[in-house]
Amino acid sequence: MIPIILVSAIQPSRDSYIDTYIKSIELPAYRVFIFTPQETIITIEQARDITTLINRSDYDKIVVIHDFDTAKKETQNALLKTLEEHADSTHFFLTVVSLEALLPTIQSRCQTVRLPVVVSKKKSASLFNASYSLEEALNDSSKIKKADFLKETHKIISYLRMQLHDGISKEMPISEINHYSSSLRTALEVKKMIAEYNVQPEFAFDQVLLQLYDKPST
Repeated sequence: MIPIILVSAIQPSRDSYIDTYIKSIELPAYRVFIFTPQETIITIEQARDITTLINRSDYDKIVVIHDFDTAKKETQNALLKTLEEHADSTHFFLTVVSLEALLPTIQSRCQTVRLPVVVSKKKSASLFNASYSLEEALNDSSKIKKADFLKETHKIISYLRMQLHDGISKEMPISEINHYSSSLRTALEVKKMIAEYNVQPEFAFDQVLLQLYDKPST
């Protein structure tokens, strides 16, 4: 199977597409291998682990690499031969926010699928709704269950990546691009803190909201 690049800033959309595919070929869960960024990037060590996995196993399997657009050039190059020469028994999915960070050689060896963006009209759809005030967002965050803070943080990360992609392509003012970039770094740090360290998720999450809503004056 030709590797597939899934282009979407919305993580649930990517997951839904992959889940549907897994069900369509009736592959058991233990044959699905998922790789996510270590801290903030897909590393060259992960690329080598994937190559080892492919070379040492010939059974049907799915390999999913989330946020592959965070991989540096040397990491992408390390995986290039595997993408090109892998057996048909391996089904590759590379998820990205945009294609801009991917090497042309990577793109030429994959099939690109752009997932549609579904925008909800409900004000309560997210804590970063454009019509929300900071007070409304903080009020809603106080109602989040502890187990859901990581999921909500990931939603904000997806939103910020989409804003940066759209901002660059639409020539957004540099002050706004810097704002979203800074907010994204904070959100990624908070995601790691919630996932790996014993921090109060409510406090950490509110730091993301405070920075996100502290927009530069126009």
